[in-house]
Amino acid sequence: MKKITQKKKGRGQPTKYDPAICNKFPGLMAEGQAIEEVAVELGVCLRTINNWEKKYPEFLQALKKGRDASYAWWLREGRVSLRDKDFNYTGWYMQMKNRHGWTDKREDTLKGKIQIEVVYKKTNITSHDDD
Repeated sequence: MKKITQKKKGRGQPTKYDPAICNKFPGLMAEGQAIEEVAVELGVCLRTINNWEKKYPEFLQALKKGRDASYAWWLREGRVSLRDKDFNYTGWYMQMKNRHGWTDKREDTLKGKIQIEVVYKKTNITSHDDD
């Protein structure tokens, strides 16, 4: 009896990566889109975007430009809309915190040496017994 062996398949599907994506990526984020929105538009999951970021240096550069474009859009929205009485400042601010890492907490780190001099002054205390 002849043993039938199956041919092993390669892992995963072939990549959808196309270097042409790099040219459109910043434009896709230029209206404030999050990376997740762009992933959906490209028909890939966020994990794929993260893999491309690590594997393709030109994609990493395009992603950085896209993030900068998105950040600039959100900054402009806040700057232009501040005088609009109907502007939802709280909503905009929450977007900046969630999308761009803004925080209310400020931490200062000091580096260097601190020298503290402690001087003890000896005082004489006398005790009087009234017995």
